[in-house]
Amino acid sequence: MDHLSDLMADIFPDSAIATNFEMKHSKLQAVITNVLGVAEKESLVSDLKCHKFSVLVDERTDIVVDRLLEQWDALRLYFDSKWLDDCECREIHRRLNDPIIKAYYYFLSWMLPTFTNTNAYFQSENTVITEMHNKMRDLYRDLVTLVMKPECIRDDKLDKIDPTNENLYMNIQDIYLGLGVRKQFSLPEVANNVNAIQEFQTNCIKFITMALIGIRKRYSLHDQLLQAISTLNPEACVSHERPNSLAHFFTLLPRITPKSLDDEQQLDYQWRSLASFSQVKLGLNNPSGVF
Repeated sequence: MDHLSDLMADIFPDSAIATNFEMKHSKLQAVITNVLGVAEKESLVSDLKCHKFSVLVDERTDIVVDRLLEQWDALRLYFDSKWLDDCECREIHRRLNDPIIKAYYYFLSWMLPTFTNTNAYFQSENTVITEMHNKMRDLYRDLVTLVMKPECIRDDKLDKIDPTNENLYMNIQDIYLGLGVRKQFSLPEVANNVNAIQEFQTNCIKFITMALIGIRKRYSLHDQLLQAISTLNPEACVSHERPNSLAHFFTLLPRITPKSLDDEQQLDYQWRSLASFSQVKLGLNNPSGVF
């Protein structure tokens, strides 16, 4: 900010206003605090007095859903006392008293952590690329298992499963949607409403299906490179299922492959020697980057 005056004069040399403009950080702070801040506060207070508003909390979506469920009864009681006098509250009141709407929140409370936890994991400061492929396959497998017949699911054929093929789906009444949903379905006013339950189940299946489609669009479950990188996870490096040679890596990663055959052979020898080291000596408790 202390350089803005000089910058303005250089940018607009033909402007008398820009040439005479003088403001550094102390004056700017005074303007914001005593002029702009005061005016904006008065304007905001005036708007809030005339219009309804809600407070948006910057939290993970699943946490917000859980908070709503925790305060559901209190919110319902509040709007019970308001809806007769305020027509704008009637729709909120109706939905808070609808057990099917609450079932949707229970479903989201159960389902959303599956995605938010995965996102948080990949935002870690640690090296996680060696676990990325397995994490994504596990996520996809878990979602597929929710809606599809067990006999249609093979771990080595996950990338071949078409999430839009309804012929692979379980019977709608057999699909698990969380204990909260089951609790709501046991309520007398819900249990007898077969059509509402079927519509709810159908919508939840669509949600899961769209998640599966989204994963398939953004990630290749059969990506050979990421699949190979997953074997560089410290624990995988010394497992019996590890590849016995790095030859496959040399093909997939030509730009970082040693230039000479002798160097390739030396690196391959070191890789093959890992199996003879103890896990303690190798420091497998360290993150991949340290290992």
